[in-house]
Amino acid sequence: MRVEERRVAAGAAYLAAAQTVGLAAGYGINIWVSRFLGPSSYGVYSIVFNTVSLVILVMSSGLPPALSRYIAADSAGAEALRRATGRLQLVMGIGVASLYFIAAPITARLLNDRDMLPYLRISAPAIAAYALYAVEVNYLNGLQLFRRQAILMSAYSVAKVVSIALLATVAQVSGAVAAIALAPLGAFAFGRVLARPRAGVQVESSQRTSLAVLARFALPFASFAVAMQLLTTFDLFLVKSLLGDNTETGFYAAASTLARVFYLLIGSVGLVLLPAVSTAASRASPEATRRLIQQAFRYVLLLLLPGVVLAATSAEALISFIFSAAYADSAVPFSILVVGIALFSLFYVMSYALGGAGQPAVPMGISFVALAIGAILGLALIPRYGLLGAAATSTTAALAATAFASYALYRRFQTFVPAQSLARMVIVSAALAVIASRVPYTSALLPLQYALLGGLYLLGLWLVRELRGEDVRRLMQLVRPDPRAG
Repeated sequence: MRVEERRVAAGAAYLAAAQTVGLAAGYGINIWVSRFLGPSSYGVYSIVFNTVSLVILVMSSGLPPALSRYIAADSAGAEALRRATGRLQLVMGIGVASLYFIAAPITARLLNDRDMLPYLRISAPAIAAYALYAVEVNYLNGLQLFRRQAILMSAYSVAKVVSIALLATVAQVSGAVAAIALAPLGAFAFGRVLARPRAGVQVESSQRTSLAVLARFALPFASFAVAMQLLTTFDLFLVKSLLGDNTETGFYAAASTLARVFYLLIGSVGLVLLPAVSTAASRASPEATRRLIQQAFRYVLLLLLPGVVLAATSAEALISFIFSAAYADSAVPFSILVVGIALFSLFYVMSYALGGAGQPAVPMGISFVALAIGAILGLALIPRYGLLGAAATSTTAALAATAFASYALYRRFQTFVPAQSLARMVIVSAALAVIASRVPYTSALLPLQYALLGGLYLLGLWLVRELRGEDVRRLMQLVRPDPRAG
């Protein structure tokens, strides 16, 4: 394995591990909150969480990823650039949080529920807190110190679980919402320690990169991030606004939260691709970039395809296993929505690859086109078909976004997953779907059933020679820590 490929693979492994911790923590606390509060109050909590997350993304997905990209291309003056970005993030974070607090009555009216007002205002401090945390995470990402980044992300995940569990026990929904701000504040303090300047990193200002340069990259990237978050949550907001039922909202929130496991886990590939593609592009290495693209998307599809098949065919048992039988009405929407979220995951990774090549405006434009398609469909389908209409709307928007991004990616890099590999993966996944659809899933045996079906999938890949000895060697190399990954 080439040095750059191994660094990317090791980085992906570290961040995948951190994402796994984040998923376990996030889903663990979500499951606990859903059971502790019940469908109606859980629906309220989910709406507030997703609303403040949209604003947080404005702060965390603009300048911070731009910082990562430019440090990856040229680490001169990295520490000075981090400090300047941190100061600007703090000022903007306080300002945006204040505007969010003031605008809370308008937001509550748009959600068709004025009782949401106090919860929206309680969530405001989370905006400034996460803005600072995002700088530390992306600084480590830009220096390709993926191991330190993974430690910081894991620390944040653990802090989130502890704070939400403690405060929700004391103050129900209000406590759970207030806790959203505590975790990033603690993680930011820890990040200042992890992100201390290392030997060889210059502290003086870079002559080639300034905040103005970062801002030019950040604006389309932040717009894309907000659009991407809207693409994965607009259906939930429409359910709340159009149906006006907190219990129905809670059912759909459960389906959406569980489906997004693919989006969150596969996102680690995007986090690594951004600096890796940026580095390869800055060195004028088109062949190295194409290799990175091919390998990244091959492994993404190897994971996504069986995951979607197993989740969709076992929806009822999976929902009961995770959220309890009280959320049984989430099962059918989930079986549709999981396809859409998987497509969004693919689109997300494509977008980071394009962003690393200096084209963040392309995924931004695609995101808003797909969002417009989804909004039109949602207004037509949700009032008539309820939660099923919402899931179908989201999946259609995701299909459009992925199709447009696939064209843009191929046009930019002249590569994707080799056609033969893609065909073999689709054939094996289709065979798995036929078998999995005939399995009598039960909540008690679900993990064992997944393990057996996963084993059949791997066997099928081996038989068609899509899973090769080279893949095993890559996996073994990932087990051995790479010091270059930080």
